[in-house]
Amino acid sequence: MNDRALHTILAASSMLVPLLLLCVFRWKLWAVVPGALAFWGLTVCMLEVRSRFDDSGGAAGFLVILGGPVGMAYSGTVWGAGMLARGCSILIRRGMRSYKEQTKTGVGFCGGFLGVWRDLNKP
Repeated sequence: MNDRALHTILAASSMLVPLLLLCVFRWKLWAVVPGALAFWGLTVCMLEVRSRFDDSGGAAGFLVILGGPVGMAYSGTVWGAGMLARGCSILIRRGMRSYKEQTKTGVGFCGGFLGVWRDLNKP
């Protein structure tokens, strides 16, 4: 395998591994830390491979030093997006269930919508 292909694989895995770690640990907040460490480790490996075919260096020093905080920000963003998607899906399921119950009673669209609105706003 040539170095450019390995660099591409490492770049893709540095984005996917934190997501997979969050999935494995069931989206717990503390799983952001292993995701950040994985991001940093894969970034260091990616920069090592890149130095074989590109001598310019680029942002290598920046990513080695700040790879942990950048990984933490990335993992935190992925965690936040996952929690938002999870909350939205739960709310949609509750709304669909409530709307089906409203329509079974023979309430029209507007009345059903208002009933769903009231049901979703209950604590």
